[in-house]
Amino acid sequence: MAGMIDTLAAHIFDLNSKYNYTVIVSFFEIYLAKLLDLLNGRERLRVLEDSKGQMTISGLVEKKATSAEELVNIINFAFQERTTHSTVSNEVSSRSHAICEIKL
Repeated sequence: MAGMIDTLAAHIFDLNSKYNYTVIVSFFEIYLAKLLDLLNGRERLRVLEDSKGQMTISGLVEKKATSAEELVNIINFAFQERTTHSTVSNEVSSRSHAICEIKL
């Protein structure tokens, strides 16, 4: 996974030199029907729906990345926060679904 993340981060910031956008990252997991913010100490999050039917995640932390290295570090930090347990097949198995959003 690290090779793919490194390549993605490098590509984003190569393009950024041309377009000059801001890179914002959020990362959460769904575990046992709970949403947990992986960039904010596993704080519990809430899904809210507005009058137009738009869903938002209340309290989700967004971090600004100013370089490919910083983007990779943020993503790696979040991966370390994920819920894992041993299984018969895999010593370190993910026990949740994780969603990483990168806004440009």
